[in-house]
Amino acid sequence: MLTKDLVLYKTSGSQVSPKFIDPKKEKLLAFAEQLLGVFKSAEGKTRSELLEECKLLIEGASFSVLIARGLQKLCLDRTEFDTAPNTELVEFRQDLFRHTSELLSQQDFPDVDSYLRKVQQKFDQPAETLAEQLYSDLPEYQQVTVFKALSAERLLHRYNCAQVQGLLIRSNALELTLSDSKAASLRQLFKYLRFRQLLATIRKNDAGDFQITIDGPLNLFYKTQKYGLSLAVFFPAVLHQEKWQLQADIQIS
Repeated sequence: MLTKDLVLYKTSGSQVSPKFIDPKKEKLLAFAEQLLGVFKSAEGKTRSELLEECKLLIEGASFSVLIARGLQKLCLDRTEFDTAPNTELVEFRQDLFRHTSELLSQQDFPDVDSYLRKVQQKFDQPAETLAEQLYSDLPEYQQVTVFKALSAERLLHRYNCAQVQGLLIRSNALELTLSDSKAASLRQLFKYLRFRQLLATIRKNDAGDFQITIDGPLNLFYKTQKYGLSLAVFFPAVLHQEKWQLQADIQIS
């Protein structure tokens, strides 16, 4: 659908061709299934453990590593991690820093081992354990709480959609033509336009089709990332329309 209904042009007039993948390709579907399996079983694991499992899978992929990493990024976007502040850990860290600072200011130590022994006596824990606890709230130690699962084929379609979204961030303008759209789906699309605060002109052509011209971020403010992201996030709503065509002017330096 994307290849038939989507046309992207550079400002020079030449056509831009996103690097789509085939959502029906067996080796891509097999990889996507494996990757999704890793994420579905990741609850309670840390971010670093999850990424390590993904790394092993990506390194064994029989196609471009860039595609494999892109699929991983899409899965990470659907993953929630425990980012709640740990007040006990903050207090422990402050206490440890305060104590070690006092130790170093009050006495000299002949070597590192004697210093570590003194610290261990104070906290009644091995130095290795203290070191692990010290920064256990860093992102790599955050635990997975939720993964929003989807099918392998849908993940591959999301990859193709993301290719278009990445280009729309750098668009001057786009024109969307809708044919045979039902009233409910049109209302939903216009709702997304308002919600994303996109500047659009809506009119009907002689054939009765709706033509929607949306200003791109580069046509409004130079390198405005927020508006570009809003336009990119809006694009999946277009895919829910019955029949559509989209043309966009992309600025690629």
